[in-house]
Amino acid sequence: MIYFSDVVTSCMDYGFVSILVILKRILMIMQIVVPIVLIVSCIWGLIKLLINPEEKKGLVYLRSKFLAALIFFFIPFTVNLALSWTETSFHVSACWHDAEEYKAELDSMEQYDVKTSTKEKKKILHDISEYHFSSDGTKGTATGKSIVEYALKFVGKKYVWGGGHGTNQTLEQIYASGSGVDCSGFTRLVYKHFGYTISGTTSTQIHDGKAVSYSQAQAGDLILYPGHVAIFMGDGDKIVHASNSSPYPRGGVKITNNARYNRILSIRRII
Repeated sequence: MIYFSDVVTSCMDYGFVSILVILKRILMIMQIVVPIVLIVSCIWGLIKLLINPEEKKGLVYLRSKFLAALIFFFIPFTVNLALSWTETSFHVSACWHDAEEYKAELDSMEQYDVKTSTKEKKKILHDISEYHFSSDGTKGTATGKSIVEYALKFVGKKYVWGGGHGTNQTLEQIYASGSGVDCSGFTRLVYKHFGYTISGTTSTQIHDGKAVSYSQAQAGDLILYPGHVAIFMGDGDKIVHASNSSPYPRGGVKITNNARYNRILSIRRII
């Protein structure tokens, strides 16, 4: 069985956060526009009622529209209150209040110099395919470096919300089937390939292994962010991770040159 807590998306999922931002803006527009329209309609109905006092139905319509205006005005407050009472493991509530901030942060990320033209995107894909992970100057054990080398085999593959959970398939099998993995599904299956068992979500992987400082980070260590997890490459500040559901190279499994692009919650040594 796959529990919902095991397949929730990350707050760093660009598509997910974008949807939340759109929903919040729709609620804000509804809070302003709909009540104004209904109140104007109430005023017009009141004028007609004053002209024709015997129209009793007019009073009922006025009450209904006024009540509807109040309901629409308080819908955003109700949603915010309901989500504030919801467990943060439900990622809508975890990301809701900071959705605008998350989206602004994601928009400002410069993982690669991504242009809109197909030519530039092909160049990026070529550059990544030409990237060779070298053990020279890389911090870490032979096993840690092997973990990174294995993870790099999947750069360019797609991110799928909830992918890699509740399955005995390997990463090769998942991608051969046309599916994909999310951030914690990716790290779990990378480690599983080497015989290491770690838990299934970012909220639990933060407790796996032992904590080390950023200055001690080595190839193969996990780096945990708010709602996200990556594998430290030990090659400078690079990480490899299943980033978000946007098309590669903005999303998917990719290399990010700056491991400190977001607030680091913990670094965990598994091996």
